[in-house]
Amino acid sequence: MTRLLWIAALVATVSCGSAFAQAEDEDAPEGPGTQRVIADPDIVGSFYTDGSMSRLAPPEQLVRAWNALSPDLRNQIRAECASPEDDQEDGFCSAVSNFE
Repeated sequence: MTRLLWIAALVATVSCGSAFAQAEDEDAPEGPGTQRVIADPDIVGSFYTDGSMSRLAPPEQLVRAWNALSPDLRNQIRAECASPEDDQEDGFCSAVSNFE
């Protein structure tokens, strides 16, 4: 009898297992690390003159904004700008590539 119950539990698990499966990103944590830094207005918004982040600020403001970032954020921006997924066509990455 116990063996029959174990077999029934196994069959139920196998047949219903996909109902309990979750999408890959469904429970992904939100917050830092889930969005690219160069697309985050809270981090790079000061590099732009508008809220839609479509017009870069003047060079003096770009330098001030760059210097205000932590070294970790600067390194992350450099890495994202060097990645093949870089889709910043407004010159952001080329502007910050000149900063030390």
